[in-house]
Amino acid sequence: MKFDKDFARELVSFRDMVEIKAITDLLKVPKEDPIWNELNELLIRHQEVRVDMENRYLEFPDLDKALHHKIKQSTRNRFTDQFYDIVSFVCHYHYHWDKTGELERFTVAIDEHIDLLNNLVTHNTAGSVLSMEKHLGTAEETLLRSVHGLDS
Repeated sequence: MKFDKDFARELVSFRDMVEIKAITDLLKVPKEDPIWNELNELLIRHQEVRVDMENRYLEFPDLDKALHHKIKQSTRNRFTDQFYDIVSFVCHYHYHWDKTGELERFTVAIDEHIDLLNNLVTHNTAGSVLSMEKHLGTAEETLLRSVHGLDS
């Protein structure tokens, strides 16, 4: 299987379906569920790293993994879990090939995460979906640029 533009776009499209579904499921979770405190704590961790991004940007991959794990855990579907793990591995594996511009990429991504988390913890469904769509669009551009210099 060749990793080309089509493969990258199909992968991001699948990720989009999985994560948008997960967000809509998450937003149906009762407000008293512990997930909301966990997401709020994750928002605070993101904000702390963002304040000192230049020195702490290497903490971002763990924050990224934590956020996307929290989002997908609300979708209780064994197939989603398995396929998302594959999607996540491929995306992150290829992102790590090219360290050029890593601080800038992580800064954009953490800002998008903070926007998404703010929308989630305030239970803003439309804002959450829009934030995730923007984040996944950026992820697609990043993936295409980082893998063999593909153009978006």
